[in-house]
Amino acid sequence: MRYELNVLHCPLSAVHVAEDPRFPPGSSAYTARIDSQPPPFRNATVIRSNTAFDLTDLDVLDGAPYVVAVQGRFIFFKNLVSRNVYRIRVGALDRYEEEASLNHPDVRFQPTSSSVL
Repeated sequence: MRYELNVLHCPLSAVHVAEDPRFPPGSSAYTARIDSQPPPFRNATVIRSNTAFDLTDLDVLDGAPYVVAVQGRFIFFKNLVSRNVYRIRVGALDRYEEEASLNHPDVRFQPTSSSVL
């Protein structure tokens, strides 16, 4: 089985158009306004794999947007500007290997310290 992680981008301007109070949702004016706009979503990136992703996240590190994908003991970081991909292999925790394999790691960037938690 193949897996795809599709990252979409929607500019805030598209959200502002949809929430304009002059056009109440459900009204014909609202529908006409939304239909006259370009499609709000664009595909930022696609990551394909033969293995399911355990966890995905979006974050900013040093001013650049990243998608983070966890698969087992591997953590992938894809820079959405440069398109560079970085891979980290996480070792088993001493005496906790079985427990660690049951839990999905929670990965978060720490932008103030340029590190990963």
